[in-house]
Amino acid sequence: MSDALTPEEERAIAQLSDAVASQLAEGKSRENIVKELLKQEWHEDAAVQFVDNIANAMHEYENSSEGRNEIAKRYARHMIYGVLWVVGGTVVTVATYGAASEGGKYVVAWGAIVYGAIDFFRGLWGWLKYKD
Repeated sequence: MSDALTPEEERAIAQLSDAVASQLAEGKSRENIVKELLKQEWHEDAAVQFVDNIANAMHEYENSSEGRNEIAKRYARHMIYGVLWVVGGTVVTVATYGAASEGGKYVVAWGAIVYGAIDFFRGLWGWLKYKD
């Protein structure tokens, strides 16, 4: 009998690894992720080891030069998109205000402006944290 995994098993493990990594990146605790794996009939020791291995790999990547550069690029995109949302919301507000100058209604796109500002500052904070 062979210990090699089938392609389907390899894909399933890769998908589960990605899902666990995403949950860790979103701030979900290791304990809660392990509890979810236990509900899927994992053995507790295997679940803890699996989650710990992924968390350790993420930590190593985050502290590598390559990882820090990739994370900084991701945060830089948040800054760019944040500015685009603020500019877009401001353009809509100014354009509709100008069109309504003779007593019509206008739109204040405050949602886009606020979302853009939050996204920009979130990106700035992360970029400053991870840039080399």
